[in-house]
Amino acid sequence: MFKLLEGPQTLGRGKIFWSCFLAVLAGALAYPLFADSYDVGNFAYFLIWIFMALGLCLMWGYGGMLSFGQTLFFGIAGYGYGVLAINMGGGTATIGALVLSVFLAMVAAGILGYFMIWGGINGIFFGIVTLSATLVLAFFLGQTAGPEWHIGPARLNGFNGMKGMDPLTVGDFYIEGSALYYVMIALIVIVYLALRMLVNSGIGNVIVATRENPQRAEMLGYDVRKYQLL
Repeated sequence: MFKLLEGPQTLGRGKIFWSCFLAVLAGALAYPLFADSYDVGNFAYFLIWIFMALGLCLMWGYGGMLSFGQTLFFGIAGYGYGVLAINMGGGTATIGALVLSVFLAMVAAGILGYFMIWGGINGIFFGIVTLSATLVLAFFLGQTAGPEWHIGPARLNGFNGMKGMDPLTVGDFYIEGSALYYVMIALIVIVYLALRMLVNSGIGNVIVATRENPQRAEMLGYDVRKYQLL
């Protein structure tokens, strides 16, 4: 496991890197102790974008696939959570809504990715198609402000944004404010370390090989399309 964290595919390695990593993590954990609770809650929402950056780093930086569609899948998952949380009644059902909304985004990415990758779309055209798909969703959702645009009791609300869904709930405890902040920090650390292990694994080596020379990777017996879709 430690070899995967320190593998050759990652830029930061050694005692100095991990010392800085722990120092930044300690500062992040201590931030709510000195900041206003309102600012901490807002900062927790900003941290969500780190997942998008990590995904783009993996997809473009390691896989060589320039995607402008990250916000497309974030939007699908976000609206999916809102619709599911409202229709499922809120409360503890929000955890199930979160899992289902992420799965929904994965399915959407799988469908779009399948037709693009097996269709041979690559290079700058990959970025153009993903950008076009993002703009289509944004344009559609922007004109759903009327009361006729709803899924069950959940109104889409257009540019005003959805409202009325409960925050993540465990028992009688709402995960918001400082609690949401610490959950986000924990998830960021877990996802970051998991991605380090992924890029240093056999799968990661194939992903990097595909970026460098997809034809040579195929000649070595790898179906690069499957790794790109993953």
